[in-house]
Amino acid sequence: MKDTLVVFAYAQAGLGHMRVADALYDGLPTGARAVLLSSRDKRITYLHRLTSIYPLLRWLLEFFQNGTPEELFTRVVRVVLARDNTIPYQELSQILHQQIHLPSTILIVATHFGLAHQFAAIKEKFAKTHGVGVVLAVVVTDDSPQKVWAVPGADLIFCPSSTTKNALEAYHHTLVSTNTTTYIASPYMITPSFALTISGKAHQSRKAACDGASWQPIAVAVPVSGAAVQLEFLLNIIRELSRLSERFHFEVVSKESLFTIPFLHELAAWPRVTTHRAMWDRMIIEQYEALYRNIVITAEITKPSEQAFKALLTPKQVGGSILLFSQPIGRQERDNLRFFARHDLIPSTEEQELLWELSEKGIVLTSSPDPQLLEKAKHWRGLRLPTPSSSAAKFITWTLANGVWASMGSFSSFPEDPGLHSDGVARFWKRIAEYIAAT
Repeated sequence: MKDTLVVFAYAQAGLGHMRVADALYDGLPTGARAVLLSSRDKRITYLHRLTSIYPLLRWLLEFFQNGTPEELFTRVVRVVLARDNTIPYQELSQILHQQIHLPSTILIVATHFGLAHQFAAIKEKFAKTHGVGVVLAVVVTDDSPQKVWAVPGADLIFCPSSTTKNALEAYHHTLVSTNTTTYIASPYMITPSFALTISGKAHQSRKAACDGASWQPIAVAVPVSGAAVQLEFLLNIIRELSRLSERFHFEVVSKESLFTIPFLHELAAWPRVTTHRAMWDRMIIEQYEALYRNIVITAEITKPSEQAFKALLTPKQVGGSILLFSQPIGRQERDNLRFFARHDLIPSTEEQELLWELSEKGIVLTSSPDPQLLEKAKHWRGLRLPTPSSSAAKFITWTLANGVWASMGSFSSFPEDPGLHSDGVARFWKRIAEYIAAT
């Protein structure tokens, strides 16, 4: 890959697309040349924020994520993006002309479907005009088989599971008579530093924090989404947990923006809350990763977005905190929860509803009609939180006091499955190197 220039193309539509690009960048093979390309087209950014914040627009987006409306939406998007490709062509040309040593191949890694369709449309023309090989690898950033991720013209499309791979590949075959795109089911790309093994002392500290009878402080990470949604929920749950127990210490990571400044300002005055903030997306990602390197995080309150795939880590790894999921926003987050449920990494719907009911009534778990819940919890990496925030806080302290966290802290290994590995980045680069070597 020394004669290959890697171009990471991402859109600022939430932090997810950048997180995946950043994880892949951190795992680059030695000697590889790479640049980050953040699209100048801000329409994707604005659309993402609007549909995340405004319920009506969010409903409209979800309406077009399923059934016949999804098919219509996907067709329109493909046509619009294929035609509207001037900016990415110019950006890629500029990157190539800035190279002192011209590469023989440009590898474009697209972590947003919009950019993937645009680069697929210009790939052949760019290669002929500039006399350079162009390979387009698309990374699906949620385990959600939305049709818009089927990109005719892409060389490789990486999916987090066989379920998503098979669904997208089958749909792709309906779009083209001859399919030259290779679909690959590969474990989700987790930041390599999160997969490192922690020391024995750090592991014991994490286990002690999961003990309901211990006085060990509990470090709780609270990453704020790129679209700054659910802020009131997060504010209330931090307030309520602080009232219920002095063990909780909150590490809030958030971008500074017009929408988050009041939230961060209020938290700054609260005891046992530390805020980590920056004005730029990449700096926020770096602070989030540094937080896990510097502090033994016991649990994380987060949406079931791309960060949820830390469920592929064990408590013996840096990123192996207990994941406490707030309500999903959008089809992709519900699909992510289905991924975890399929692999028994979170309670089933019936088990989760039973836990919520027992928590609300304050019933001791050992009196549960399902005496195997604590044993089952040894295979869980996350829990879904109820609403409102008062019920969520009560549920968190109840599961801690009743041994659920302690059982989850004893998680040891995953069943054998192609998607349940924490080395997705290394596997990605191995497959890419093999593909380039064969072309």
